[in-house]
Amino acid sequence: MSNMDEALRWLNQGEPDLGAAIVLMNKEFHESACFHAQQASEKALKSLLFLKGQRSVITHLTRELYREVKKIIPEFKDLARASMELDKHYIPPRYPDAFPSRFTL
Repeated sequence: MSNMDEALRWLNQGEPDLGAAIVLMNKEFHESACFHAQQASEKALKSLLFLKGQRSVITHLTRELYREVKKIIPEFKDLARASMELDKHYIPPRYPDAFPSRFTL
């Protein structure tokens, strides 16, 4: 499979996550919307890395993917805060015990 094919595969896989994030946000299901936004972002960043020649991408954290993308495309520097924010919402929306009880979202 070519890098372009792999990039398109990841981008297409992320489209439903983006759609779900928008629908959930509009319904005010914020935790689930954040989870799907993180998933869409992760898949879009992986798509870009494959498009730029990367052969394998093994992480689910958008901040790590962002660091890799920034090495290739320095203009992506403005996404640092957003990528870190999305990572905060990757696990907690799925599991009620993700944080000790004294923490809340």
